[in-house]
Amino acid sequence: MFLAQKSHSVKLFASVLLLCAVARPSFCQTSKVQNALASYFQLLKQNKTPASISSLLVAGNSEAIVNYVPRFLTDTILSVRLHSIEVLKEAALKSPSKIVRQKATSLLFSQWGQTVEVNRRIFQALKKFHSSDFNEATRDSLVSVVKKPVALRSELLRLIGFAGRPEDAASLAQFSTDNNTVSVRWSALLAMARLNDEESIHKVVEKARRIKVSDDVVQQLFPDMVYTRQKIVFDYLTEVLQSEQANCESADNDNPTPVLCGYRVMELLAPAIKNYPLSLDVSGDVKTWDYKKSLQEVRQWFNTNKNYQIDQSTF
Repeated sequence: MFLAQKSHSVKLFASVLLLCAVARPSFCQTSKVQNALASYFQLLKQNKTPASISSLLVAGNSEAIVNYVPRFLTDTILSVRLHSIEVLKEAALKSPSKIVRQKATSLLFSQWGQTVEVNRRIFQALKKFHSSDFNEATRDSLVSVVKKPVALRSELLRLIGFAGRPEDAASLAQFSTDNNTVSVRWSALLAMARLNDEESIHKVVEKARRIKVSDDVVQQLFPDMVYTRQKIVFDYLTEVLQSEQANCESADNDNPTPVLCGYRVMELLAPAIKNYPLSLDVSGDVKTWDYKKSLQEVRQWFNTNKNYQIDQSTF
């Protein structure tokens, strides 16, 4: 009997090998991916440090990962949930399939509301996708959830501005009134501006023009203005870029000196404008050895490209 069982096992193993090699090699690859992920998350559950799975996070494995990982999004252990969010995000972003990416954004947002930490991790993950990676059902969910008592409403409002539809602006107006916190009111205004609400767009510009440009304004207000992706807002930012007033300070903490705020504006605009003459490195700094020369190049580029195109697809 033992020999019969052994013979059966050998035949079964041979059949699996034949299936992998000839019939459905993708089946075996999927199984390998699932087994690796199962081991990875099992070690996390045991409070152990698993080996990196970065080698799995390639385009060919994206669909298998997006189909398998969601079971860990609702795990009782927080670290498992947080890791599942990261793995799901990284896998989906590698995928060339809009269907896979839209499934991932839907799965990620379905977990909004568990805890502040989880919500913040989901927010950071969803910001990495393109606006087209959100399907209509997920957009409906964004607008529905923001009306409920929910953690990180300000961040959720900005997600709606990024991924939503112009008609969603009307649903956000209730959060721009005085009975909301300052953070929520400002995020609602920015989101409505992003969704092409004319009144909100002008309010953002008016706020900026009332304040003297300084380091704090450039670091805190200007990134929010870039988020709106509105031409009238960007036109104001290019005015600052062209200004010769040294209202900001150098990054040298030992010897801070007044510098043009245009240097920082030059960096802020880089990821938001199509065919921009400069690009950023992974740290967010402009790729240049000569900032003065680069600023002059960017200024000239705007002078000759009045009808520049803003990239609406990114957060």
